[in-house]
Amino acid sequence: MRLAVFSSSAVAALVAAFVIGVDRDARFHTAQRYIRSHTERSSAISAGHTEVVMTFYNVHNETLDLYYRGPGGQDIRMASVASGRDMEFSTWVGHQWSWRAPSTQVTVKSFFIEKNAPNFVYSLASPSWYEEYYKKHSIPWINVHPRGPVTRWIPDPFAIGHEHEVEVAGGLSPLRRRVQKMVTQSVAPRVFVIEDFLSADECDHIVHLAASRGMHRSLVKSTTVSTSWFGASSPVVVSDERTSTNTWLSATASNIVENVFIRAFDLLKIPFDADRWRQHCEDMQVLRYDVSQEYQPHDDYFLPATTRYSRHVQSGHNRYATLLLYLNDVAHGGETVFPRAHSTFIENGCPNSSSAMKIQPKKGRAVLFFSMRPDGNLDQSALHGGCPVIEGTKWAANLWFWDERYGK
Repeated sequence: MRLAVFSSSAVAALVAAFVIGVDRDARFHTAQRYIRSHTERSSAISAGHTEVVMTFYNVHNETLDLYYRGPGGQDIRMASVASGRDMEFSTWVGHQWSWRAPSTQVTVKSFFIEKNAPNFVYSLASPSWYEEYYKKHSIPWINVHPRGPVTRWIPDPFAIGHEHEVEVAGGLSPLRRRVQKMVTQSVAPRVFVIEDFLSADECDHIVHLAASRGMHRSLVKSTTVSTSWFGASSPVVVSDERTSTNTWLSATASNIVENVFIRAFDLLKIPFDADRWRQHCEDMQVLRYDVSQEYQPHDDYFLPATTRYSRHVQSGHNRYATLLLYLNDVAHGGETVFPRAHSTFIENGCPNSSSAMKIQPKKGRAVLFFSMRPDGNLDQSALHGGCPVIEGTKWAANLWFWDERYGK
């Protein structure tokens, strides 16, 4: 959530501040305070007061109160931040903030907003591992800490256009081997395209099998609605952000489907075991998008701060790789867009005029991308979405692979 706080010399001019707050989980807007006029606020900025947007992370095991020191020296309680959650404020260089324990009102950490400093603050009292990580990598650590590096193979992308060869199972028999080329489309996030990963017959078989089982409205992750999904009681909900229909196929759905699973496991260099494959991978999700249907940009990983229901996520395990399979050609639209690829952020990346990285659906083509970095952090740059279908129908499937989903 974003609120506004103003420099002491600007308070007289900004008697009451208006700001639009954003709850980044619920994605709704709420009025918190008000600005008397845009002109007055612009005057404060032109007077030399540098405004910054700061994210405050509570990494303690208890709820903490966040305070701002006002112009008269009084401390103003701005928010109560739950353990593992964060809150975003517009503030100014020179402002003083502090974290306090609600039960005792003891100050946990006090700090000033500094110019050219990172735009986030953790609740730890001294320079923390999190801050050192940011200094080294220029991104925040958002997975559970501590946890080790990813235990699975993650290919080095090297450079856009680089080709990496992997031997996989081919045809109807996993004993027949073939070499599959992975071509780097993006270095950050790691995105690879594999042409002809599926045969036309395999694509048609999966579509027919899914359609015969019945398609249902696709769901999205939520923090308020609970249902049976993901092997446990997990919050999911219908949302306008995702308007496709889907169904699920296990590796035992047919011999053809099992061979596709085996090939996918080969691609990621994971041994396939017919009795234990769910330790590494979820069921295959098959998706149908009709005209205008889409899946707005989202992350495939589960953010630990908002996924309290999963002991796997709270143990640091997560989805680390997604294999996306295109099951037909799409007349127009339906691209997979990566708004944060190439160290940029393009909010609306689907129009043809956009420079965002997009991958066109093509029957048999696969896209492999990684939601975790090799060091075990979750990769925010792997944000992706399914653009609206403009003409025709889009059929696709995906497999989500886990970095030890259930453990040993």
